[in-house]
Amino acid sequence: MGRTPLSAVGFGGRARRETGNSFDFFSVDLDYGKNVHIHSQCRQISGCFNRVGEELRGSKGVVYGGGKLKGDSSVTVPEPASDTNNESVQEMIDMIRGVRSGNPLNEARIVAEATATAVMGRIACYTGKMVRWSDLMENENSEWFNYTLGISAENFETGNVTLPVENTAPVPGDGNRIRRRG
Repeated sequence: MGRTPLSAVGFGGRARRETGNSFDFFSVDLDYGKNVHIHSQCRQISGCFNRVGEELRGSKGVVYGGGKLKGDSSVTVPEPASDTNNESVQEMIDMIRGVRSGNPLNEARIVAEATATAVMGRIACYTGKMVRWSDLMENENSEWFNYTLGISAENFETGNVTLPVENTAPVPGDGNRIRRRG
């Protein structure tokens, strides 16, 4: 997109997962402003069609994660400068080319922003709240500013790790309440 999302709204839940404290499925709307939204969804439930994918929806059409375009016929998508249709393979090709040419790729910022976007989406799903990028990165009064996980690398080194209670899951819209299954 060339920019970070403005906000995320999402939902998720547990249908069959019996261990851990995470959801079985997620659906997130990432709002990039200017009438551009990306809908990301995933489901990980045995015996189901489990899709993990994105949909970029703009004012003139939709582009799906695989590159298929649907919408206004005036919209054209340039052919990607790639050697393969496999994004993972192309990533390796680009990395090797960069090293061999003396111009190694540095995508640290893009990776960090993509990770923060995924975290923003998960927070939105688990809490039931709209989460704004500015709340994560700029607004020091936000509950999400400098948000960290409860377990750090130091906890693992010292052996001071408390595992989540089994058969529990967050209850969106209910603060920090955890629902016990069973």
